[in-house]
Amino acid sequence: MGVVSDIFTSLKGVVPGSGDYRYSAIGGRRHPDGRERRARLFRLSAGGMVLFTIMVAAVVYGQGSSSRPGGCELSGQCTDTSSHTWGQNSPFFAAPSAMDASTPAGCELTFALVLSRHGSRFPTSSKAEAYGSLMARIQASVTQYGAGYEFIEDYAFDLGADQLTALGEEEMVASGAAFYRRYEKLAKGSDPFVRASGSGRVVMSAQNFTQGFYGAQGKSGADQFAKILVVPEGAGFNNTLDHGGCPAFEDGPWSDLGRHKQEAWRATWATPIMTRLNSKLPGANLTLQETVFVMDLCPFHTVATPNATKSAFCRLFSRDEWRGYDYFESLEKWYRYGRGNPLGPTQGAGYANELVARLTGRAVEDHTSTNSTLDSSPTTFPLDRKLYADFSHDNSMTSAYAALGLYNKTDDLPVTHKLSPYKTHGYSASWTVPFAGRMYVEKMQCGKGEEELVRILVNERVVSLSGCGADRLGRCRLGDFVASLASARAGGLRYRVLGGSVGAVSSKRLLAATCIFALNLDPFRIGPDLERTVHIMVSTAGGIVIAVVVLLVAAAVGWVAFTQLRAQRLGLPSPSLSSYLPWRQPEPSAYGPPRPAPGGIVGWVNDQVRKFKNRNNRSAAGAYEQPQQPGGGATRGRRGFGPLDPDEAWDARVGHEADGYGYYEEQELGGPRAARSTEYAGAGGGSYNMNLAATPAPAPDHGEEERGRPTTRSLSGVATGQKNPFDDDAQASLRGVSPRPIDTAAAPKHKAKKGGADSAGSSPTERRSVFRENPLSPSLQPASVLRERAGTAARIDPRRLNRPSTQAAMADLDLQAVHDEMVSVAYEAGLMILAANPADIGTGTKLNSVDIVTEVDKAVEEMVSTRLSAAFPSVAFMGEETYEPGTRLGPEPTFVVDPIDGTVNFVHSLPGACISLGLAVGRAPSVGVIYNPWQDLLFTAVKGRGAYMTRLRGTAPQRLPLAKTPRPLEGLGASLVGVEWGSGRDGPNFELKTDVFKKLAGSKETGGSMVHSLRSMGSAALNLAAVAAGQLDAYWEGGCWAWDVCAGWCILNEAGGRMASGNPGDWDPALEGRVYLAVRGAPSGQTELVEEFWGVIGDRRMDYSV
Repeated sequence: MGVVSDIFTSLKGVVPGSGDYRYSAIGGRRHPDGRERRARLFRLSAGGMVLFTIMVAAVVYGQGSSSRPGGCELSGQCTDTSSHTWGQNSPFFAAPSAMDASTPAGCELTFALVLSRHGSRFPTSSKAEAYGSLMARIQASVTQYGAGYEFIEDYAFDLGADQLTALGEEEMVASGAAFYRRYEKLAKGSDPFVRASGSGRVVMSAQNFTQGFYGAQGKSGADQFAKILVVPEGAGFNNTLDHGGCPAFEDGPWSDLGRHKQEAWRATWATPIMTRLNSKLPGANLTLQETVFVMDLCPFHTVATPNATKSAFCRLFSRDEWRGYDYFESLEKWYRYGRGNPLGPTQGAGYANELVARLTGRAVEDHTSTNSTLDSSPTTFPLDRKLYADFSHDNSMTSAYAALGLYNKTDDLPVTHKLSPYKTHGYSASWTVPFAGRMYVEKMQCGKGEEELVRILVNERVVSLSGCGADRLGRCRLGDFVASLASARAGGLRYRVLGGSVGAVSSKRLLAATCIFALNLDPFRIGPDLERTVHIMVSTAGGIVIAVVVLLVAAAVGWVAFTQLRAQRLGLPSPSLSSYLPWRQPEPSAYGPPRPAPGGIVGWVNDQVRKFKNRNNRSAAGAYEQPQQPGGGATRGRRGFGPLDPDEAWDARVGHEADGYGYYEEQELGGPRAARSTEYAGAGGGSYNMNLAATPAPAPDHGEEERGRPTTRSLSGVATGQKNPFDDDAQASLRGVSPRPIDTAAAPKHKAKKGGADSAGSSPTERRSVFRENPLSPSLQPASVLRERAGTAARIDPRRLNRPSTQAAMADLDLQAVHDEMVSVAYEAGLMILAANPADIGTGTKLNSVDIVTEVDKAVEEMVSTRLSAAFPSVAFMGEETYEPGTRLGPEPTFVVDPIDGTVNFVHSLPGACISLGLAVGRAPSVGVIYNPWQDLLFTAVKGRGAYMTRLRGTAPQRLPLAKTPRPLEGLGASLVGVEWGSGRDGPNFELKTDVFKKLAGSKETGGSMVHSLRSMGSAALNLAAVAAGQLDAYWEGGCWAWDVCAGWCILNEAGGRMASGNPGDWDPALEGRVYLAVRGAPSGQTELVEEFWGVIGDRRMDYSV
């Protein structure tokens, strides 16, 4: 304390009015020598440094105290955790709004659009694997668990991967209902136009939203699923709802900016959390990355429960630590996909232009990421709707927000401390893109003759528009709003990426195979954004050092000003500026003893400078002897440097440690280090890519340097199948999207066949450019391309494979596992069918003009054959499109498949077609799956286990028949009968059919049966399913093949129905008999109805023998 007291005492008299310092007369004033002045200056400087250090310590302590353990996290009992601080992993919540979100009085809404993220999901496959491995390692290495952490010892990681949770589906149903209630007036007489990006969870979210929208009106909404436009994700597709379409953005100069910012903040925020976790879990040795993983388990476990019950992991962290977590996720969104990345707004420019087109009713004007084929068609991009609904991922939505300028008032986020959403003008990952997060764009008329106004809400929060003169309610006039997006509409700045470098090019449209960007950057931000090629991360310690330097400079300037003013006030001469230098010595006197040479650092530096100047002067001082000071002083000494000789060389090289942080963070829709395929499969393949236009990536040639435009979108040197480094990206396959839990334990794991359809380089379309726009698969591809792809299906001939004996195959075959796999395949095939536009696909004929085959039939059968053969290699395959005339069904287990049953309906865009998947064992139907993707209607059956119908994916299946107590069959006069014309339109068979049709429909007075009516669905499989459900009483058919009836026959049998021959007298028809009469299940009357029907036919018979 004595030193501090002396310092404060020395300050007396320096500050005006302090102490009792008195000046003596000038004549008698003693002039202190240089040594005394330097001592006084040292005491003053030391005093200032002590005071400054105390202030800095107080500031640091105040900032850091909020993040230090407060008690609950030490005991693992934090109960005030808010799910609103979990970043993009937060379940949906309405963000606080400073402005009223209701429709202003006197205004009428004329337009509404919602851009929505998918609902809550399980972690991505790669993250799920990482979480499971981490917890297994913790349990294997930790022997003692701290208080509140004991539950980890018995914890079992059981989360799914990629798909929506039950809570996520409920969120989207609620979102659809909320959209209807808010815009109920617009919904009257106007259905919303719905688009969805091709990822499975996004498509399912769109369907759940549709269900909720129509459910709020008392309707089912299932018949609207067929109208949802699914835009595939991946290479070759322009898709404004998916950010992965441009390699330059994914691997450009700013692709790692978000990761660097996150790592800088993580080092500050997560380090004390990591220390605490390691103390509570001794032996775990968690890293910073793994610390974040432990926190991730809280939101993912919470959203995995139907009621969002908070996980025990949530209690391990304080509310302030969760705020840091939210900020951690916000940094990644802002600097990777948002306005903080110079190329972030680029990704949303296409969507901004689509929005302008819908608001103004004019054609889309864009040359960036829009799909010109889709956007130029009134069918796939109508401009006359009042309601629109788009479904996407969080990353793509963040870019769209940036392109629309929603957060232009938000400054770049710092990495040394966190900011709350209230200080970032409403920006945070949890406030903008939580699960089921949504943006509403409204257009309203306020006053007759007035220009319409535009308003935008993000998660129920009104975001005041910028750059267009927004009023106090955050609205802009339509014309001003469109003008504010002029940069995006005009294409903005264009950049061409060649070999990873960025260079400006002409404003003319580039037709070369390059990636064109339209940057929607504010004029005042263009310079700084494009110059930020080097990003300096400043740690907390570095920030303190900088602050100290700045304050010392300010203190020095203040001291100079103070002494100058004080000298003038006392009537003294103003001190010279050189007198303030602490190392300045008074001028040497010509008299008196010699003065000592300067010592320490100053003297040594002077020696080095002098020696350098005189390095070539052999007579210079120091060349042969030590010089003496002027006046005969003593020679210079070693100046306190110990053994260091001033003449020795000084090695100034300094080593730097490399950054130890690895690349770890993932996001929903494709990252910069991931291969650009939509498939994240293992190195050996083993799954099927739903994207029919996707080109398998050829193996990189490491022998020579890549030049020019690559033929694929995969990075050089990155192996196919690399883990997707982002959570919400595109899914390559939608397997497992079953309406009810699948017995995965019983289902065999899929193993890719070497050289199979999924192997890299095996596709005959590999030479096609992946930069060409291929908007839909397969409908909008050239027919020649699809024919080439379908040609691979024709080469698949499973009948030539060596099969085990029928008995052995039957003994080893698990029918339930087959059923589960067939359901998964059916759903994937449904997405392929829905993605096709029948108006643009190529068609052919087999028998005549009504016996149609499309390229989609062939492509779907190729996928089905690939997957089923991979899953069950011992089972034979018979498909309509690969059938060879004369081939007969054998007794061995055989998949009997019709890829699209009802092709004529499909070609005419009539939603009465389906995929029919059957398994025959011993030439008898054993498993059946029929799926109509337009109606999302699934029929399934396993021999001996009943038949079921699922009206909506995710809902509980209903046992068939639908009636709990079926009515007895009371003859043809009380029956609804299904019939088909067939493809043969002449000859005895056709004449017999027309005669029977006439007798069935005719009145009893004319000898007819006068059935209730005749129905022709155009699909044998759907007719049989309707009989099994009890919706039809009978179905009579001639000319079908085994693949038309195998699945339906199994479902009919399990529903209590009966199959007889379509020709009289045969009660036990063969599966390949080609003439059939199906009768629904009933307590009585089946035999009588069959015999009555045979009586209508009479003595004639249909003959379809080959």
